[in-house]
Amino acid sequence: MDEGIYTRAVAPTASFRDPALDPQRPWFNLGTIIVATVLATSVAGLLMIALNYAAHGRKRLSWVLRIAVFALVAPAVVVLSYALLLLSYNHDSRFAWMDMTISTLIQAMVVGALAYCLQGKELNARYRAKLPMRSWLVSAGLIAGVWVTLVLWLVLFALGSHVITGR
Repeated sequence: MDEGIYTRAVAPTASFRDPALDPQRPWFNLGTIIVATVLATSVAGLLMIALNYAAHGRKRLSWVLRIAVFALVAPAVVVLSYALLLLSYNHDSRFAWMDMTISTLIQAMVVGALAYCLQGKELNARYRAKLPMRSWLVSAGLIAGVWVTLVLWLVLFALGSHVITGR
């Protein structure tokens, strides 16, 4: 009668809890990441992705991403934005705002897609479970900090160019 049905006693194990669903560690949601990228370049969005990894429990990956964002991405964003601004201003200054807006929106699309590919499942699980996300005030503080970092990189590059040219 019980042919084909195999049962086996399984020893009880420790309960599994998905770190993505841990309500004690709030995450930045996808909307916040995209808005921060628009307001403070891709540096802010990538930093939020790194902080989400820290909340997930992947501390080493989070620190590697944070260092890469501040050491590689921030100076690259400053140099590329400055170069784009100079090129668009020298070509036709009336359209400089449009070039910078398009650059910002492209950064937001790329970082948003990256966040969705890397953390989309976890973010959706948190949304469905109605777990809290990080507040917009935390995001605003992060955006302000990113702007300070970008200004410091711009000052560093400006001082470096003055030292190199001797002016």
